Amino acid sequence: MTGKVKDLKASQGEERIARVLYKKIQRGQVRDFYFRSSPGIPKGIPGWLELDFEIFSTHGNIAISVQGASFVHRGESKRNQDAINELLIMDRLKKLGRAVTKIHKIFDYELTTEEDAEKALKKVGIR
Repeated sequence: MTGKVKDLKASQGEERIARVLYKKIQRGQVRDFYFRSSPGIPKGIPGWLELDFEIFSTHGNIAISVQGASFVHRGESKRNQDAINELLIMDRLKKLGRAVTKIHKIFDYELTTEEDAEKALKKVGIR
């Protein structure tokens, strides 16, 4: 593990997802993906929000947020803010012509091996 995806710092789970995606690109099942992008507003500008993965598959675009185990224990107000942020990201993607129907959450404990990452991607529609 290098700790990087597309020259950006990445968790082990994120790197495992990227490795699976690179294989799927080679097989023609995925066209490309963005990692840790901020759709619609550049990073560092007030209001920017980060999306872990935006995947351009042969069956449409898929957005993924990789969540740490601590995510499940967040308070209600934090969960509400996360939901608002997801809606904002989805709206920004739509305005860019890259609409997604939802942002799929994958928990880091679901990504302990590359095989796990492959299974998690299948669950969100990447075959």
